Amino acid sequence: MHNSENSLWLVCAVELFLVFEPNRKLSRIIVTGSFVAKEGQLNEALRLSLEHVRCARSETGCISHALSFYKAAENASRLEFLEEWSDTATIAAQFAAPASRAFAKAINALSADVLQINIFEAKRVGS
Repeated sequence: MHNSENSLWLVCAVELFLVFEPNRKLSRIIVTGSFVAKEGQLNEALRLSLEHVRCARSETGCISHALSFYKAAENASRLEFLEEWSDTATIAAQFAAPASRAFAKAINALSADVLQINIFEAKRVGS
């Protein structure tokens, strides 16, 4: 699947998940991110990414933040993020924070491609 197909699938999956969580707020900001680590840089990329995820989880407005790493048939060095935030103001503040900017700069240096970030507003289906 192409990146846009993955993102569309992810938004659909998140929206379907929200159907079964009736007490949750009607909308959330969903952030997906991905990159491919350069050869020999995967361990450092994983270390920095886990540090970033753990830090972000404590931020105001962060509902969830996860890192996925898998031995994909297409690329064994691909890392993906899935984040859920309460609103656009909190994610904007997170992206503007010095630690987040430093993380993005460090990951871009370790990445074989550009860090891809997609932001979606997901609304609960059936509300």
